[in-house]
Amino acid sequence: MKFSNNHLKKIILLIWALWFSIVSLTNICDALRSLGVIPEWFRFVSGNFQYISAVTAIYLFPYWLNAILFLVVIILEVSTSFLFFKAFLNVTVNNENFIVPPFIFSLIIFGGFMVMDEIFVAYDRMGNIETTHLGILVGLLASYIAVID
Repeated sequence: MKFSNNHLKKIILLIWALWFSIVSLTNICDALRSLGVIPEWFRFVSGNFQYISAVTAIYLFPYWLNAILFLVVIILEVSTSFLFFKAFLNVTVNNENFIVPPFIFSLIIFGGFMVMDEIFVAYDRMGNIETTHLGILVGLLASYIAVID
């Protein structure tokens, strides 16, 4: 079997599509558990809603505002998942119209996380989360360089 540049592009796009889908699903389950729809024993949750609440506590954010922030993140992640799958399915077209949008969405998400880490001083109180966000951002940028012509 002969591998081409398109195979590499498809693999990279599929990895990100799957990753964002799993992150989206665990965040949706986390939101449902926070609302009491899913029982506490259910473990396929991200824990990100609790994390957001802990991070924003420095400025006394109310529960409803944390819920809105979490909903915005979930919507962006689901949209990014969809766009990565769309790019994966259309990579043979070699069209930037499919490849660029998921990377723009994902850079908005993780660039936003990095800015929020600074605003909420999350790196100081919450462990090494800023390093995680930076690592994912760098991975996305390296992937973009690999798939763009």
